[in-house]
Amino acid sequence: DGDGLNDLLVGDFGSTYKRIRTLTPDQTKEKKALKARLLSLNKTLGKEAMPLWNPEGELTAAQKKRLAEIDATFDECYAEIRKYDEFKSSSHGWVWFYRQVIKREVDLTKEVLAAEPATQTGEVTIRTLTSHTSVAPGQEFQVAVSFQIENGWHISGNEEGEGYLPTTIKWKLPKGASVKDVQWPKTIPLKQGSLVLPTYEGTVTALATIVAPKDAKPKKYLKLAAEIRWQVCTETLCKPGSAKIKTRVAVGLSSARESTAVDTQ
Repeated sequence: DGDGLNDLLVGDFGSTYKRIRTLTPDQTKEKKALKARLLSLNKTLGKEAMPLWNPEGELTAAQKKRLAEIDATFDECYAEIRKYDEFKSSSHGWVWFYRQVIKREVDLTKEVLAAEPATQTGEVTIRTLTSHTSVAPGQEFQVAVSFQIENGWHISGNEEGEGYLPTTIKWKLPKGASVKDVQWPKTIPLKQGSLVLPTYEGTVTALATIVAPKDAKPKKYLKLAAEIRWQVCTETLCKPGSAKIKTRVAVGLSSARESTAVDTQ
C-alpha cells in the first residue's frame, strides 16, 4: 500500500452442496439406467470421438459433422441425468488483506486533545493534530480532527440523511496529495418524532488518512487545510457552524509523533 512494509493478500475458493430432492425408487432406477447408457456411449462413441476431440490436423467437413452428432448425443444423455440431481452446488470465495502497519504507542485521538484549539465557538471547540512530525514522499499519515461539544448539545453524524445537516470535513491538499479514507466513530441514535438522528456528544474525533505527494520536496512543508461544517443542537434549538482549519507536516525522513502525556508513575 505504499508505506514500505510488506502486506499479505490471500484468498480461497470452494463449493457447498444443498439437497434439493430425494429420489423415489423408480427415479433411482431410471438414473441408474441413464448412467449405464452413458457408460456404453463412452465405450462406443467415445472411442470413435477420441481422435476427433484431439485431432492431429484439420478436421474435414464430414468429421466435424460427425463430431457434432456425437457431442449432441452425449449432451442429451447428460441433460437427462441432471434431471435426477439430488444436490445443488454453489461456489464461493473469500479474499483477505492483511496489512502490516507500524506499531505506534501514540493514541492520536487522545493526543489531539492536548493541542491548541484550531477554532472555537460557544458550543464546539475544534482541534487538529498530525500523526507524524515529518513524512516521506508518498507516505501515508493521519490527521485527527477533534470536536469537543458542550454539555447539553450534540452535533449531527457525517452521513447524509433526513432531518439534519451532516458534519462534513472537506480537505484542501497540496497537488499530488490525496485523502485515502476518513474514519468516524459510531454515532449515538437520537429519536425525534418519527425520525432517528445520528448524533455525537461530548468529544468525537475523525481520523483522516492522507497520502503525501510522491514528488514532495524534502525540507519543505505540506500545508493541509480543511473546511468544516456542522449543525449543533439541543432538544429545542439548532445552530449551523463552520470553520476553516490549517495544519502542516514537514517532508523528510518519516518521524511519528511522540506522546506528550506525562508519566505519573
